[in-house]
Amino acid sequence: MSQVFQQIQRDFVSTIRSGVPVKGDPDYVRRMEIYQSLLFNNVLNFVETSFPVLRSIVEEDKWQSLVRDFFQHGKCTSPYFVAISEAFVTYLNKLDCQQYQLPPFTLSLAHYEWLELAISIRDAEVVFYNDTDKVNSVKLSPLADIVSYPYPVHQISPSYLPQEPSENNHFAVYRDRNNEVQFSKLTPATAFVLALLEENSGGLNFTQITTLAVEAMPTLNPDTIKTNLGATIAEMLKKDILLPA
Repeated sequence: MSQVFQQIQRDFVSTIRSGVPVKGDPDYVRRMEIYQSLLFNNVLNFVETSFPVLRSIVEEDKWQSLVRDFFQHGKCTSPYFVAISEAFVTYLNKLDCQQYQLPPFTLSLAHYEWLELAISIRDAEVVFYNDTDKVNSVKLSPLADIVSYPYPVHQISPSYLPQEPSENNHFAVYRDRNNEVQFSKLTPATAFVLALLEENSGGLNFTQITTLAVEAMPTLNPDTIKTNLGATIAEMLKKDILLPA
C-alpha cells in the first residue's frame, strides 16, 4: 500500500514540475493548473531575485525555458531561499550553456551573485578590528570568501558582455561590520596572501606571512614584499576582510 501511495506522490510531483496541461475532471484540471503555476512562479521569483544581473542579460523566452528546465530537473533538497539559489548554480554547472545560447560567463556570474547572497546570511561570530588594537596575527574573516573567475564578473551588465576570458579577476566578497555585503578587487599578490590565510584559519603572524610570500615570489625584492604586505594587511583590516587573530 505504501509503495502505491509513494508512486502516486511521485506522479503528482512529476506532473506539477512538467508544466504539461493535464486532462480529466474539470475540477482536477483546475487544481493542477493552480499547483503548476503557483510552484513554478515561486521558484521563478526566487531565481530572479537571486540572480538579477544574469536575469537582465538573458532574453525572456530563454530565461523562462532555463528556469522551467531547472524546475523540472534541478536537484534541491531544501525549500530555503539560499538553497534554491545554490541548487540553480549547481544546475548551471552541469548544463550545456550552448543549448540555451547563454553567454560564456554565465556560470561565473551566477556563482558570484549566489556568493553575495550566501555571505549576506552567513552566521558567524566575529570581533572586528579597532584602530586602537595592537595586532600581532591576522586571520581571514569567516564572513569573507576569496574567489577567482575567468571573467570580470563585477563589471558585467547588459551594456558590457565579455566574450573572452581574462586574467587576474580575483575578489574578496565579504560582509562588513555594518552588515553590508561588499567586494574588493584584488591584485594577484593580495589574492595569494588572503588565500594563505584562508588555508590557515587560525591565523598567521606578519613574519609567517612574509616568509611564505617571499618564498612564493622569489623574483621580487624581500624588502618590497615586506613593505607592501604591511600596507595590504592594514587595508584589509580596515575593510573587515581580515580580523585580529
